[in-house]
Amino acid sequence: MNIETLVTRGAVAFLLGLPIGLLGCGANPAIRIPAAPEQKTSFHPEDPRTYDIHALNGAVADEQQALYESQRKGSVDLACVKEENWEVWSPSEPTVVAIVKGPQLSEQEQRALDETVTYFGTAFSRVEYEYARFQDFRRLYDGASHDPRLLRVTIQQGLTSLYWGRHLLDFASTLESKGCSLKPFRRGLKAVSDIASDVGQGQLPAVMRQLDPASDPWGSQLLRIQLAIFSGQDALSLCAGASRSLSTASTPYDTSILTWCGYAAAQAGQSEQAQTYWSWAGQSVHDPEGASYALARIRDNAEGRVSRDMQIIAIRPE
Repeated sequence: MNIETLVTRGAVAFLLGLPIGLLGCGANPAIRIPAAPEQKTSFHPEDPRTYDIHALNGAVADEQQALYESQRKGSVDLACVKEENWEVWSPSEPTVVAIVKGPQLSEQEQRALDETVTYFGTAFSRVEYEYARFQDFRRLYDGASHDPRLLRVTIQQGLTSLYWGRHLLDFASTLESKGCSLKPFRRGLKAVSDIASDVGQGQLPAVMRQLDPASDPWGSQLLRIQLAIFSGQDALSLCAGASRSLSTASTPYDTSILTWCGYAAAQAGQSEQAQTYWSWAGQSVHDPEGASYALARIRDNAEGRVSRDMQIIAIRPE
């Protein structure tokens, strides 16, 4: 290695705030990989003396609706890099840096790579935020355990944090199944997996045990279905039982239950069953907005639009 190469490595390392020995030479610039999400115990604690349950309930519900809509709107270009074409430094350190080996990337390839890094960085930050807010709500409920409405909001927030984690992990798995390596993001994805496991298998079931099914059987049923979906359990069996009961019962939760069951069926690849659930939800008289949402899912399913537009840009090998 000549002096000029050493100087270049040193300059780039200095700009990235890295040890000089971490950077190799190549046609493409080094990339700072977004930090892995942390399991923070607090983000914005609510004051138990002044909290507004209606405001909190509305905020969590609006956030869940926006989350699902965000998965089916917009577009993103993702870079598909083969495992052997990644060079990754300090994979176990807080700051992970990577470079795509081979010829200089084209403008389209570089843009797709930038979008990929941004996508995972945004997702890591959101998982960290939603988990921390779940801890805030748990702490708030701990000081007001007599309030069943606050318990439901706490559970909904836990479901939101679990959904973000599971969705990102499923998304990453889909990308890797297409032969695209996520080698530089594995530390972050491992942290997301840990968060999803802690929430779905430990914290959230513990909180849900505080529910009184007798006082709100349909609300409890909805939450159990959501937890089963997000934690990879058998949600369809729960949905089958719920739909049979709904045929002879009336509850304001019918639209939400049937819409979520449609989502569970679609996730399991049962598109016809998903359309049936969404069709039933669309006939609801209790929740016009939810009914419209369910009917829109039928149209999306018929048109093959189940998620946001995604274009995978293959990065040329060496």
